[in-house]
Amino acid sequence: MKCPNCGEPITTRHTFCVICHTDLKDFLENPPPKKTEAIQTACKRVHAVLTKPIGKPRPEQPGKQTEQGEQNAVISEILPHSAS
Repeated sequence: MKCPNCGEPITTRHTFCVICHTDLKDFLENPPPKKTEAIQTACKRVHAVLTKPIGKPRPEQPGKQTEQGEQNAVISEILPHSAS
């Protein structure tokens, strides 16, 4: 059996995970809501934009989005009501 929170193997003598201390009885009675695929995809896209390596600035080319434009597009997709 593995911990539903961290995935570490659980011994049967404990009612909690010795790694992350998740109470297994409570976890089974009140499981956390599952993330939807859309939220996971949005998180991956934001992470990809935020962790993109910083290099030499590219000259702007007509018809291509700038890096700042890409960041703004991702943010506006996730938070459509936020002011840019």
